[in-house]
Amino acid sequence: MTEQLTKEEVDRLTAETARSFDASPVPRTEAETPTGEVLAPKRNGGRKRLILLALLVIVGGGAAYKGYDWYTRTRFLVSTDDAYVKADTAVIAAKVSGYISFVSVIDNQPVKAGDLLVKIDDGDYKLAVDAAQRKVQTQDSTIERIAAQVRAQGPVIDQARADRDRTAATVVSARAAIGGATATLAVLEAQKGEAESTRAELQTALERAVRDLSFTEVRAAFDGVIGNKAVQPGQYVQTGTRLLALVPLDSAYVEANFKETQLGALKPGQRAAIWVDAYSDKQIDGIVESFAPASGSQFSLLPPENATGNFTKIVQRVPVRIKVPPEIARAGILRPGLSVIVEVRTRDDE
Repeated sequence: MTEQLTKEEVDRLTAETARSFDASPVPRTEAETPTGEVLAPKRNGGRKRLILLALLVIVGGGAAYKGYDWYTRTRFLVSTDDAYVKADTAVIAAKVSGYISFVSVIDNQPVKAGDLLVKIDDGDYKLAVDAAQRKVQTQDSTIERIAAQVRAQGPVIDQARADRDRTAATVVSARAAIGGATATLAVLEAQKGEAESTRAELQTALERAVRDLSFTEVRAAFDGVIGNKAVQPGQYVQTGTRLLALVPLDSAYVEANFKETQLGALKPGQRAAIWVDAYSDKQIDGIVESFAPASGSQFSLLPPENATGNFTKIVQRVPVRIKVPPEIARAGILRPGLSVIVEVRTRDDE
């Protein structure tokens, strides 16, 4: 006898059937894929190959350009960053001692040749000049007195000769008088010569006193800019005391310290490109002017002595002077001590 389904069981079966039709299909893994089913091909492999090919082209092109640039240009360039701006700076020192009356300049002030920089009190030096002048004048009087005696001795000799000629009896005594007068004349002429020599010495002393007086005014020897001022009014200075420095910016140049292994390709007249760190965006054209007679180590306070003990070879550097254009030097933008990069063209085909 067939059992009848209750209403609750019918409703449950209906609900389970509806859920089975509404459920989303679960993705199948590769292991669950039936045999013979073909999956869709992946499409990103071609794009990767294109990107790789483009990178290879870019790298290859860059390498080819670098190689061409090296072969045609870079291998003929010699460069160094061990380079600095230099100028023939003058250290101004006192030539005479004394107290500073006044200082007419300040640091970083441009001056012209002949401008007064420092004044030393000149009172003592003026007195020295006056004393030397009086000594010269006194000696001139002495010379004039002796010259008058020489002139007076001439008539004495002539009287003695006249007496000799007038009487034979007094010839012997007349001759003696002539000899004595002649000897006196010789002595006077010798005294006159000695007085003139003394006068020359006194004149030299006078000229030196005048020079010392002029040195109380310290003036600029050339156009430049004042730097490192170390003197103040009222300060007592000795001979040789450093007062200040005068930098001639219009004669600035570059000193590049090239390795000894680079010198073979360098020679005067070659063109150089200069980049000053302070103005790195501006290239300055220069010319190789000259080479130092020795490496920089030879001019150091303690030159190396490699004849004894253990030896370690160190590449030496030789200073090379690079001339800058006059208009650049006159502009005053190159200050001594600034760091520089120098690149010399050892072959100019342009």
